[in-house]
Amino acid sequence: MPAQPDACLAALAAAFPPAALLQGDAIPARNLQDTSYLPPETPLAVLRPDTPQGVAEAVRICARHGVAVVPQGGLTGLAGGAHPLAGAVMLSLERLAGIEEMDPAASTMTVRAGTPLEVIQRAADEAGFLVPLDLGARGSCQIGGNLGTNAGGNRVIRYGMAREMVLGLEYVLPDGTLVTSLNKMIKNNA
Repeated sequence: MPAQPDACLAALAAAFPPAALLQGDAIPARNLQDTSYLPPETPLAVLRPDTPQGVAEAVRICARHGVAVVPQGGLTGLAGGAHPLAGAVMLSLERLAGIEEMDPAASTMTVRAGTPLEVIQRAADEAGFLVPLDLGARGSCQIGGNLGTNAGGNRVIRYGMAREMVLGLEYVLPDGTLVTSLNKMIKNNA
């Protein structure tokens, strides 16, 4: 299907507030490249949803119009995975941040994908717990990227990779379907 960028932008503008959809000169310089040393590139737009449902709606609209979506988190990756593509919508998770729940009884916390790792570590520490995942970019990297890359970090030998610290996820499929598999227990017979 040929891409329909104008129709996609119109649909995104109808679905999201102006603060969430940035185009042209309104796109911040930080969203024009990641840490991969590739040259800056101006995308079609930068979309900054603040809910998982907003992420799903954005992906659904882009898929319907044949427009590529590139997720952006803390922009600390060196592999170019968050580097903009011309004609693509950059899906920034910077507004999808925060700790949704801290459950001391289950020793779990539910965090949003755009939350910086350091914020999560501090919250756990204040509650008397340890988040063993630790990276040099802890102040700027986001947990969604840490999990998406299965980060190891400074304490990987003792505590393992990021995936070993996750009980469940909420994610969006390429067609815009929102899938929730959040758990608080290791065993799940579902």
